[in-house]
Amino acid sequence: MAIRDRNRDEAYFDRFIDARMCDVQQGIDSIKRGDLYSCTLDGSPEEWALSIRYRSHEVMENLLKSIFASYSRGDPMPEVEERVRLLLSELGPLGYVPSIGREDLCIISLAVLVLDDRELRGIRRAIRPTASKGRSFWVFDLLLGYDVEGVEHEPAGEFEEARAVYGAPVPERPAELERQLSGWYWRMRAYPYWWESHKRYDRNDRYFGYWAVEYAALARRLGIDDSALADAECYPYELARWLDERRPR
Repeated sequence: MAIRDRNRDEAYFDRFIDARMCDVQQGIDSIKRGDLYSCTLDGSPEEWALSIRYRSHEVMENLLKSIFASYSRGDPMPEVEERVRLLLSELGPLGYVPSIGREDLCIISLAVLVLDDRELRGIRRAIRPTASKGRSFWVFDLLLGYDVEGVEHEPAGEFEEARAVYGAPVPERPAELERQLSGWYWRMRAYPYWWESHKRYDRNDRYFGYWAVEYAALARRLGIDDSALADAECYPYELARWLDERRPR
C-alpha cells in the first residue's frame, strides 16, 4: 500500500479513520435512540427534527472524511469504493436532503467515480439538489448525466471553473481542466476549517487530504483526457480511472 498523501504518515490516517468511524457509529446510535443534539433544545417536534438533521449531517460528514483519508492513506481502490458505497447507502436512512454545498458536490462526484451509468441513474434523483432561489446547480445536473443545455444563461459567479471547462472547445478541454485545477487549492480558502489543515499540528485531528474529486468527475462525465494530470497535486488520478480499470464502459 503506497501512501498517496505525504502530508501525514500512514499511522496518522489510521488513527483519523478509526476516530471518524467511531463518530459515525455513535452518531447512528444517537439517531436511533432519538437523543437531542444539544441540551439547549426544548424537545419540541421541531427541535427533535432539527436535532436529527444535525446528527445526520455529522454522520455524513464523517463518512466523507473517512473516504478522503482512506484514499490519502493509499488504500486499494476496492476498499475506497466500498467506503463510497457505504456513504451512499446511508444517505436514505440518514434522511439526507440534497443541497448545493461543497459536501453535496463531493457526494455526487464520488458517486460518478465509483458507480457505472446504470447504477448512477438508479440513485441520481435521490442525490440531485432541489432548486434554490437565485442559486444555480447546473454542474450537479451535468455530473449526474442530466441535460444542461443553456448553461450560458445560468447565473454567473457560481461554478465558473466548471463552466470554463465545459465551455471550452473539446480539443482544448484537457488544457483548460489542468489550468483550472492549478488554482483549486487556493480557491478552497472559502472553507477555513479545512484549508491549510495540513499545517495545523496543534489540531492534529482535522486533516484528511486535499482531493479535487469534482474535477475528476467532470473529466469522466465530459470524456476529457486527464493523462497529463497523473501526477498533479490534489487530482485523484486513480479514483478518476477506477471505473475504466474495474469495468470498462
